[in-house]
Amino acid sequence: MNILIIHNKYRFAGGEDTVVENEVKLLQSHGHQVTTYLVSNEQIGKKGLAGKLLLPFRTLYSFQSRREVGRLIRDNQIEVVHVHNTLPLISFSVYSAAKKQGCRLIQTLHNMRFVCANGLLYRDGHNCEECLQKGMMHSVKYGCYRHSKAQTMLVDVMFWIHRRIGTFQKPDCYMVLTKFCEEKLRKAVPPEKMMLKANYVSGGKEIAEKEAFFVCVGRTERIKGTFEVLDAFAGMPDQKLVLIGEGEDFAELREVTLKRGMTNVEMKGKLSHEETLSYIARAKGLIFASRLYEGMPMTILEAYANGCPVIAADTPNVCTIVRDGHTGFLYHVGDSKDLAEKIALAGTLPEERYQSLCREAYAEYERKYSEEIIYQKLMKAYQR
Repeated sequence: MNILIIHNKYRFAGGEDTVVENEVKLLQSHGHQVTTYLVSNEQIGKKGLAGKLLLPFRTLYSFQSRREVGRLIRDNQIEVVHVHNTLPLISFSVYSAAKKQGCRLIQTLHNMRFVCANGLLYRDGHNCEECLQKGMMHSVKYGCYRHSKAQTMLVDVMFWIHRRIGTFQKPDCYMVLTKFCEEKLRKAVPPEKMMLKANYVSGGKEIAEKEAFFVCVGRTERIKGTFEVLDAFAGMPDQKLVLIGEGEDFAELREVTLKRGMTNVEMKGKLSHEETLSYIARAKGLIFASRLYEGMPMTILEAYANGCPVIAADTPNVCTIVRDGHTGFLYHVGDSKDLAEKIALAGTLPEERYQSLCREAYAEYERKYSEEIIYQKLMKAYQR
């Protein structure tokens, strides 16, 4: 097939960007001709005052994106258009470009954006479903998108207009990550067009020799549960933590470790993907502490691909990915004492029991998130 992948990249690379890169490589490895239309949010700061003033109109409907995508479809004889993120620079105008030229149109829903302005169903330190119950316009009073009422209004109006004109009837298939996501998104897109498809990571390996440390990977922010992780390790000087990633609370976290004299915590900051995978492969376990609903965290899948058990907060989506007592352990979200108990448990398991966790984690990767499994899912969506 000739396939066009469309994605609005984030200013700070995250899981969605990794998924897009992985799927492009996956399709190319199976002989498909893949064309990409990628736009980065870094462009916003380079367009000057005029560009920023025009951004709301481009977010609502970008004639530039529609024109450029239409040209790519014609020049490359595209059969399938697969859209990932369109906000804020690409817009849903690319749907029209795809359908006008008879392409099959697929949309992956990586987050809750279709029912929540910030895409997280989270605000003011807690999970929130008010927009699901009362409509997206309810988010304006909270300024849920980028802490701005004006920008939140823009996002809400954009979705309201596109619902009114039938834009969301155009895709032939919506890919959603989990059953939980499917349930929440049913109000926004036609249920009969939804299809479950997990993310995947490449390069599953034989289980490496494990070392005496746990690893936590991700943005160092309160909503990611990083402070709870530090609280847990503060009372366990015999357990070592390697913290990988940067975020708005990185400096404060470092200060906390210094004040508490936590010599058992090693803050690595941002590392390359290869270096991060090396730590995950050798770790006794991966800690995933986010308070958010999340979608399908890539770090968990990367842990499974390396036979690394996961200790995770019991949020709804994560509960469907981590099988308590089999591929790792679940603890009550936000509860550092419960987290500490699970870390201590993982750190003191008999060797055979621990190796069983490693084997089951890797088997989960092979069964659900490996290259061939996800490729078949993509083909099913493209051909339906």
